[in-house]
Amino acid sequence: MMRTILNHVPPLFGHGTFKEVVAHSRRGLKDNFEYLEAGLRKIADSLGHGTIDRSLPYPSATQVEPFKPQFEVLLNEVCDRLNSQ
Repeated sequence: MMRTILNHVPPLFGHGTFKEVVAHSRRGLKDNFEYLEAGLRKIADSLGHGTIDRSLPYPSATQVEPFKPQFEVLLNEVCDRLNSQ
């Protein structure tokens, strides 16, 4: 779900991809957004791009926990942009 949000929010920032959002963000946001782009996306990709198996892999709390603070920063920015429209 977190990766899906990364894919869907770029238009709110005036961009087509989250990589573009990262590149055009101010310093404090850029550090947080780079962390999500580089780390969160890789974990989500490793879980979501495999072939079907007998068990569906879910991300563990250990995999998701490190991204929560940066993800909260992203959600706050999204809310600010939605409220200012």
